[in-house]
Parts: sequence; C-alpha cells; structure tokens
Amino acid sequence: MQEKYFKNVSNKDLLKNSEFYNKIVLIEGEWKYEEDQRNACLRAARDDKIDYLIIQDCDEFYSDEDFLMNLSDISKES
Repeated sequence: MQEKYFKNVSNKDLLKNSEFYNKIVLIEGEWKYEEDQRNACLRAARDDKIDYLIIQDCDEFYSDEDFLMNLSDISKES
C-alpha cells in the first residue's frame, strides 16, 4: 500500500495556532481510495449539519479572487 512509500509528515499541532482552533475538526484515517477519504469528510460534515463545504485537494490551487467568488456564489444560494 501507499503508506509504505508516502508518510504524512504534517505537524497537526500547528492547527493550535489558528484563531479558529475550537472550530477545527481533524478527520484522520487510512483510506484505500481518494474518494473514500473525501466521502469520510462529507459524512462528517453531514453529521455535523454543515450546509456548505469546500473541499480543496492539496494539488488544487485557487487564486484569492476565485476563492472569494466561490464564497460569493454560496452566499447567493443561501
């Protein structure tokens, strides 16, 4: 499996520096497929009654303008 070759070296303690730390939920696990990981996140959001969720993969990049446009579009639908 990939965990033999790839190790997540992220320091999750860095999240404690966020002013939103009390609102952060870290979902940890090992998934066979990327979509399983995404679905775990979607299930957790649904269980927490989250209305909107932006999933941004580490290989996806949005400009500040694009991200603000996404938020604007969500606001229009609310």
